[in-house]
Amino acid sequence: MPWGLPTPTVAVIEAVDHKGVETMTKHDTTQREPQGRLGGLPYDLRRPTVDRFRSRAWNPDDPHVLTPKTYGWGYGLNFYWLAHPRQLVRARRRSR
Repeated sequence: MPWGLPTPTVAVIEAVDHKGVETMTKHDTTQREPQGRLGGLPYDLRRPTVDRFRSRAWNPDDPHVLTPKTYGWGYGLNFYWLAHPRQLVRARRRSR
């Protein structure tokens, strides 16, 4: 008897654990979206490309300072707006 528990308790724990493994296996076989939102933050698990990196890390056409990361979960910075803060103010005024 593991952990000194009575046999019926061990059987229940094993049954619950087995069911959880089955559920996890079924869940893993489904195709997950490579991009989306998790916990309110964007994620992108696609292979990073140079074009996607440029469009998110240095993009004067996007008025957002925080952009979705090229790879991973969360936000990255649009460094164009950090280098040109005056243009950021102008762009935000134009977008209103």
